[in-house]
Amino acid sequence: MLALPDLAAGLRLAAYNYSERLSVKCADVLWSPSRYLIEWAERSWFRISENTFVQQYCLPSQRLSESGEGPSDFLLLTMASVRLRKEIVFFGRLEERKGLRLFCNAIHRLREELR
Repeated sequence: MLALPDLAAGLRLAAYNYSERLSVKCADVLWSPSRYLIEWAERSWFRISENTFVQQYCLPSQRLSESGEGPSDFLLLTMASVRLRKEIVFFGRLEERKGLRLFCNAIHRLREELR
């Protein structure tokens, strides 16, 4: 028996694909943890911003603390040294496992304060 494709799943996938492409196309700056990911996106016909750069993830480690360059030596930010922004940006793939639902729920709960 031939199984018919699930129309709803196909529409969800198309919407997801479109939202991923639109978010990359509209980005002021595109950052990637690897050149491989940028090259994959280019091969997959994504429109890549001219302001694209590659920077690997950098996570604090025990070795960083032991080197004397740990958190106690990091620049402390104060409200006077931080420019207030007019936008909030989700940083990650547009999918639930990357925290998209949590992000949207937080924005929804903060809607009065953000107004």
